[in-house]
Amino acid sequence: MTTIFEQIDKEKRKRIANAAFEEFAKNGYDNASTNQVVKHANISKGILFHYFGNKKGLYDQLVDYSIVLIKEHVSDHIDWKERDFFNRIQQIMLLKVQLVEDYPYIYEFQKRIFLGKTQKDMLKIAGEEATLLAQRIYSDNIDFSLFKKDINLATGMEIINWTFEGLSSKLWKTTLNQKIDLQEALRESERYIALLKNLFYHSEMENDA
Repeated sequence: MTTIFEQIDKEKRKRIANAAFEEFAKNGYDNASTNQVVKHANISKGILFHYFGNKKGLYDQLVDYSIVLIKEHVSDHIDWKERDFFNRIQQIMLLKVQLVEDYPYIYEFQKRIFLGKTQKDMLKIAGEEATLLAQRIYSDNIDFSLFKKDINLATGMEIINWTFEGLSSKLWKTTLNQKIDLQEALRESERYIALLKNLFYHSEMENDA
């Protein structure tokens, strides 16, 4: 997946993306204003429309670019040798937190675009590469024998994912407009992991953790 954003010089690209992420995340597509985007990106409206044509063109490209940014950041930094499911999810959460330092509204924007969509629609928006990456994150090289035998893995993994999504959202809200404390994010996630391992893992695994 390639986007028009990648044809723009890096510094200007980031300004436009961040201004657009914030505007669409806060106001939705219908109420978003390209006037606000150009104001906060510090560019002319002519420049914006030169690249994207119109508001819909900007929005469509922004959807694709948000997926590209997340996919590349995760695939470049994730440790695929990590076999513990909780540690893998913790990695993803911390990678998200790191990306928010550069693009504060990227995940709020993505919540907007996926809200109310069917699974089929979400897969179509995300594209094949991002979908396959998401599947790999939750399955590749994971040691599922650590889970208690009576745990429904699909349900358990969904609960764990929701928990860390909630923690990510909490960290985003508490650190908006200020530098994120990655060490505090790590400590907070460790507290969540300790509780979740107690619920989902064999007791001997909990003692080894």
